Amino acid sequence: MRAIAHDLKVAPSTVDRERRRNLCGKVCYAATTIASTVATLDKELAVFARRRLDDVAIPYALVDARYENVHEHGAVRSRAVQIAVGVDTAGQRHVLAVALAAQESEARWTTFLKQLKARGLHGVQYVVSDSHEGLK
Repeated sequence: MRAIAHDLKVAPSTVDRERRRNLCGKVCYAATTIASTVATLDKELAVFARRRLDDVAIPYALVDARYENVHEHGAVRSRAVQIAVGVDTAGQRHVLAVALAAQESEARWTTFLKQLKARGLHGVQYVVSDSHEGLK
């Protein structure tokens, strides 16, 4: 949806209906519909990102980052997408956090991990990472 919203936003307001239909595929949504949907998703994701983590012990955690191109302030920039996944004692995986960072610096990883602890992450006995300098 964000990609479609971006294409509609970038496309000049004078584009004809056929071009907009090609951007959207067979079904074309109004820009206001897309904006409303994205706003709703943003709210739901914010609630997910702030949720407490103290309801289950997570003995195993996996932390890593990958780089993605992100549209930011009218330009495309490469950003680190940090992620933490936990595994509980029953073997169930939990996405604990996802965050966007300019790079995988020690300061950014420290902030990311402190936020997990502040949200109630506990019981971690083993962490798997790629041994990136920012995680050492």
